Amino acid sequence: MRSVPYTEAARDAWSVPDVALALAIVSGAAGMVGVYLDTAWHRTVGRDSFFILPHVFIYCGGLGVWAARPSVTPTNSVAPSTGGGRSACRSASPSRPSGSS
Repeated sequence: MRSVPYTEAARDAWSVPDVALALAIVSGAAGMVGVYLDTAWHRTVGRDSFFILPHVFIYCGGLGVWAARPSVTPTNSVAPSTGGGRSACRSASPSRPSGSS
C-alpha cells in the first residue's frame, strides 16, 4: 500500500463526514426553528395547510438530518470489525462454546 504525503491542501480539505455533520447541525437548527414558528402559527391562526412556512422548515430540517446520517454514523460511532466476520458489538458480548446449546 502506497502512503500519501501530507500536504497543506489535504489538511484544509473538507471530508464527507465534516460536510454531513455541518448539514445535520444546520438542518436540525432549521427544524427547531420550524417547530417554534409552527407553535406560534397555530396559536395565532389555528388550523392550516400542509405547506405553510413553519412546516417547510420542519420537513427540510428532518430531511437534511436524515440525508446526513449515512456519512456521519459509520465513521464516528461504529467500531471497526475485530475480524472473524463478527461486528465489534457482537464480539463484546459473551460467547458460548461451539458445542454447547
